[in-house]
Amino acid sequence: RTIVSNQISSSLPLVHADSTQLWRVLNNLITNALKHNPPGIELTLNAVVKVNTLHISVADNGIGIAPKHQEGLFELYTRGDRAHYMPGLGIGLYLCRQIIIAHGGEIGCDSYPKQGSTFWFTLPLSAE
Repeated sequence: RTIVSNQISSSLPLVHADSTQLWRVLNNLITNALKHNPPGIELTLNAVVKVNTLHISVADNGIGIAPKHQEGLFELYTRGDRAHYMPGLGIGLYLCRQIIIAHGGEIGCDSYPKQGSTFWFTLPLSAE
């Protein structure tokens, strides 16, 4: 069983973005959290405004990622130590980065072993 806490407000400011591509990013981040952690984790989805950007995050309280594996997370064909037991090509986070960069944002990860991971991305706010 996974507990999901959606803390994303319905009254956020507008961003210019392709909703299909942003859904791909969120879907990948959520799927990765579920795939790379044991059952029973808690996921927290959040979005806040920070200095003309929308900062979106997917946080878990899972196993975390060792510092030596964090550096290349968003590179093409990068897979974790345990990933050889799971399907995938190692392109998901790479595509997420390409989508977010194309939208003028940034993407990253803050993670600590045995404490969980927070994957986040930013999008510029709409001028409207």
